[in-house]
Order: sequence, then C-alpha cells, then structure tokens
Amino acid sequence: MARSIPTSRVKIVLGDEQDLKAFFRAYLQQRMALLWPNAEVFRAVLPELLVNGELRKRYYEQVLAPTIAVGEQFFQAQSEQLQINIPLTVRAIAGTLLGLLLLQLLGDQETAEQWEELPNVLTTLFFDKIS
Repeated sequence: MARSIPTSRVKIVLGDEQDLKAFFRAYLQQRMALLWPNAEVFRAVLPELLVNGELRKRYYEQVLAPTIAVGEQFFQAQSEQLQINIPLTVRAIAGTLLGLLLLQLLGDQETAEQWEELPNVLTTLFFDKIS
C-alpha cells in the first residue's frame, strides 16, 4: 500500500524501493539546501549551542526534533520493507550530515565544492552500500 509523507517541501507517495530512494534523496537535498548555504552561521552559533543549555534545548526542540520526527515517520511508513532500528537509523543519518557539515567548516574542500552531490552519494551509500 502506497503512503504519502509530507515534509515542508517534499511530498512523495511511497510504495516501492525506488520511491523510498527518491524520497530519501529529495529529503536530503531539501535539508542540505537549508543547511549548507548557512554553514558560516552554523559555525558562528555552534560554540554557543555547545555551552548554552537553554539555546541547545531550543535548537534541539525547534530544529532537530522535528527533523528526526519526519525521518522516523518516513521509515515507520516503510516498516514492512525495512528491518531496522528506526530511531538509531534516523540519528545516524542526521549525524552523518552534521559530520559532513563539520568537515566543510574545518576546511575540507571536497565537501565544500561537491556538497550538492552528497544526497546522491548518501542515497547510494545507505541503500546500495559499497560493494
């Protein structure tokens, strides 16, 4: 049975593996299109996020938690197809994006120059694996 999962800009009807991959790729593209152009802002606020408990709580509740909820909804809708630990999978994906953003902020030129390719690379990595 096909299901529809809306995000703020992405809406794909899910049914088979190709739809699953298309949603995942589109979702990553949407999240990264918001995050990557604002990388310098993130660099500026990251130290404060790490030391200021109230700001960290607000960031988690207003930014991370909604993103995690959408990811968990997405994978729960696919639970018949997937045998995974949904909460940890969603956080591993979020952590991968955060790690790639940090690589860029630390000066990694490959990440900075090719960030728009990352959704395709990550989709391949998560769905097709490296063989």
